[in-house]
Amino acid sequence: MRPKYLTDGYIQEMESYIYNDRSPLDHPDYLSAVSGNDSRKAKELTQADEKFVFLDGNLDDVIVTNKCRAISVERIKQYSVKFTPNKIVIYIRNIKIDTDKIFEDNGWEYDIQKLKDTYIKNNWHYVDWHGK
Repeated sequence: MRPKYLTDGYIQEMESYIYNDRSPLDHPDYLSAVSGNDSRKAKELTQADEKFVFLDGNLDDVIVTNKCRAISVERIKQYSVKFTPNKIVIYIRNIKIDTDKIFEDNGWEYDIQKLKDTYIKNNWHYVDWHGK
């Protein structure tokens, strides 16, 4: 992922914040621009009732949502999800995403059947794997 930089627009807005005795850290886009996480783009790619978190490390452009979608905000791509009888598996760039840990850490409900039904309802691509 290429590094993120503050644009002239951000700099002018921050100067305005400082001039008006407000902290630039209060600017809604400041932290996303500095950290590399594009929260605004992530909000555009998710549904209104969908919550998301950014992944760390080499996958810092990828969000995982509470509907178990993995989306690259840089590439505008939704990754394929595999539903197994007792786990949801997502591989991104040969890295396995620990979906149940992400759900647990964020207090999201990890009900595989409900999530699968959501995929069916929204016509999102998934793989249904019945291990034998």
